[in-house]
Amino acid sequence: GAILVTGGLGGVMRFSCMGAKEAGGITVGVLPQDKRGEENEFCSVVIPTGMGYARDFINALSADAVIIIGGGAGTLSEMCAAYMYERPMVAIRGTGGMA
Repeated sequence: GAILVTGGLGGVMRFSCMGAKEAGGITVGVLPQDKRGEENEFCSVVIPTGMGYARDFINALSADAVIIIGGGAGTLSEMCAAYMYERPMVAIRGTGGMA
């Protein structure tokens, strides 16, 4: 019954959506693009924003908690937003990148 919010693209976002969907959850992909078509096939709900990295704030502020796995600049942006708005965060050590 959980809802997963991701950036909706590939890599960790795709695999986390796949796992959540297989477990019966709802997956939301908040895309940086202004059109559908780039999202992964496991997104139940797709939100094209046209906002680029600014959409990271939407991801972080829509969440009850943030899980950090690997990641680059977008993940760092989401981490900063989660920190500023006091969202709980968990980083999975050993996954590289920002984690």
